[in-house]
Amino acid sequence: MNLSSSTLHSYILVSLSQNKLTRLRVTGSSMQPLILNGDWVDVEPYFGDTEPQIGEIVLINRGTDFVLHRILRITGQEIITKGDWSRTPDPPVSVNQVIGYVVQVEKRWIKIKMNFPVIRIVTQVILYLSVITSSNHIKHRSVNESNRYPLSK
Repeated sequence: MNLSSSTLHSYILVSLSQNKLTRLRVTGSSMQPLILNGDWVDVEPYFGDTEPQIGEIVLINRGTDFVLHRILRITGQEIITKGDWSRTPDPPVSVNQVIGYVVQVEKRWIKIKMNFPVIRIVTQVILYLSVITSSNHIKHRSVNESNRYPLSK
């Protein structure tokens, strides 16, 4: 059965809004090395008192598609995410756009539960490296921008 992208998008939104664990196949490489193109992820919806946490891999609704990235920062009602393989953070999104979080990654040969202690340590190391690389990018961009517009005397 082939579904249009808008039908599939609607199906995923309805499934998560009904508090159902939803299984998705990943396309893209921005979450390497943990999540590869073709891997399956189980996404649990946020409901009740559950709120997004720094370091979680979350599903973000961008209107016509979804993005699966790790939370770097939460500032009030905005969340900044970044793909583990990406060089720069994503633009901030509303906390309401974050509709679920990854609880399991399934590869051809193994299922990885995200709450397993060793995996939690690995994800914290990846988060730390993501923060360092995004901070360096922001500092580098700030230096370049300040040189572009020198102060006149």
